[in-house]
Amino acid sequence: MLGCNGQNATCDTLFGWLRAQIQTDTNLHVIAPSLDVFLQKVDIITGDTVLIAADWWYSQFDTTSCTNHTYNYYFNLNRPLMRNFLDSGSFVFNLTSCCATDASPTPYNVEFYLLAAPLKVACQ
Repeated sequence: MLGCNGQNATCDTLFGWLRAQIQTDTNLHVIAPSLDVFLQKVDIITGDTVLIAADWWYSQFDTTSCTNHTYNYYFNLNRPLMRNFLDSGSFVFNLTSCCATDASPTPYNVEFYLLAAPLKVACQ
C-alpha cells in the first residue's frame, strides 16, 4: 500500500494522498480555510516544529455563511516528512463560532482517508 511492500518496514517514500475532512454543524466554521488547517510535526529531541500546509482544499459551501460545512484537505504523501507525520504528527485546525448568541454545543467531525497510489506513480 502507498507504494511500499510488506518487506520494507522503513519505506519513507509514500505515494498517494491523505484527505482530511472536517464536517461542521450550523454556527461553526473555519474562518481562513487556507491558513487555519495544517499538519504539524514536533521533533521530540530538538523541539523544532514543522508545519505542512495542504496541497489543495475545497469546501462545497460558502465559507462565509453560518450554515453547516464540509471542508476537504488533501496532503501529498510523497512530500518530505509525511511518513514521520503519519507516525506521530498532529492535524491542527481552528474552528470559530459564527454567531455569538448561540450558547448551545455545536458538533463537528473529522475523518481521515488514505488515497493510495500503489503503482508508485508520483502525485502531481
